[in-house]
Amino acid sequence: MSSRCIGVEDTYSEYIRVVFPRHANPAGFLYGGYMLNWIVDSGVISILKTIGKEAVLGYMDNVYFINPVTIGSMLIYRSWIARAGKSSLDIYTEIISYYRKTNEYKIVAAAKSIYVCVDQNGRPEPHGLCIEGRESWGKKLIEYMDKWHEKALAAIEKAKSSMGEAKGRLLRHHLRTVRRVSSEDTMTSNMMYAGRLMLMLDEAAGIIASQYAGSGVVTASVDQMIFTSPIKVGDVIEVSASLTRTWRTSMEIEVTVKGYEDSDNIKTRSYFTFVKIDDLGRPEPLKPYEPVTPEEVEAWVEADFRRKSRIEDLEKISIYKGLPISYNRDYKSPYLVV
Repeated sequence: MSSRCIGVEDTYSEYIRVVFPRHANPAGFLYGGYMLNWIVDSGVISILKTIGKEAVLGYMDNVYFINPVTIGSMLIYRSWIARAGKSSLDIYTEIISYYRKTNEYKIVAAAKSIYVCVDQNGRPEPHGLCIEGRESWGKKLIEYMDKWHEKALAAIEKAKSSMGEAKGRLLRHHLRTVRRVSSEDTMTSNMMYAGRLMLMLDEAAGIIASQYAGSGVVTASVDQMIFTSPIKVGDVIEVSASLTRTWRTSMEIEVTVKGYEDSDNIKTRSYFTFVKIDDLGRPEPLKPYEPVTPEEVEAWVEADFRRKSRIEDLEKISIYKGLPISYNRDYKSPYLVV
């Protein structure tokens, strides 16, 4: 298939959602699962707009929620296809919130994802697209995503290797649920839509987090999500969520999805960080949690390594916490990269 080259500038898409009460927790803050679901929506829209083909999510990098989102906010998802492989497409997405009462725009989060064009059987399919930068900001975005892609491949290989070690450990604070995938969980093919799955994972993780906290919690970040194999209509999957560690006001929840009849067939594993909040949405101290069993100690130590990595990443974007930006709809370049 011959390649068709287009500018990264021409792949820009804008997707807008309004946060209604059904999208928020009792404290009035947006559930993280909806944020993740809409990030996937935005990426898929950008791909459909550009090449007219369906693609599935293969990998999403760490997502950090910089500023809280409340009921009544408008969310603007801005996506670009910034890199193209044979069948893969890398998407960069920035999310901006607008709150009418304060008349302020703020950067809420950013996400970097790898999608794969597939056929009806879920096999990778060439898309025949190449991406190039035609303006200075487009060239910078491509350079940024090229560097990120190499790091992402290393992270994917490392994560897949650890997934192969079926630990099957049981921690004190956990839940397991079984679900059969139906057509309502898909987009147009017979494969489960990643956004739908993320809603389920955030819900499972949130249940454990709120039970332990004994009060409201909000999603603060989600560690890398890697999908090792497609989940299809009719598949029965098991979703398990476990508390791995707590800090002063935050906690980490490990969420794993695997085949119900094949426990070694891990579809994805990710880590959600939640923060305990009071009635006004302010961070509140958690009760102490001490690991007891060898399995809990192992999970406790591993969680600290992930947290150190999150803190390093957050330092790069924390300058936008609470900081309004000047938003112009005609401005097509990213705020965080260029």
